[in-house]
Amino acid sequence: MRIDGATSSDKLRPFFSEEVLLRQVESSTQRRVQDLRIKRIGPRVQVTGRSRTYYAKQLVTQAILNSVPTIELDNEITVCSG
Repeated sequence: MRIDGATSSDKLRPFFSEEVLLRQVESSTQRRVQDLRIKRIGPRVQVTGRSRTYYAKQLVTQAILNSVPTIELDNEITVCSG
């Protein structure tokens, strides 16, 4: 799909990098997510890692969507008790 002469992927390119998002998420979550990984897959962002709470998982979602509100996000963080 084209928007204003550019694909949705083209619209996202200048707004974020995986490294910048990783730093923002780590700051927002106060490092509550272990093994945090952020990977861009076309127009989508996939986030993986482990957290002890659903709250921390939600903080990840909020941090990314606050930075890039139009992104398609796959939050695959596992919530575990150990």
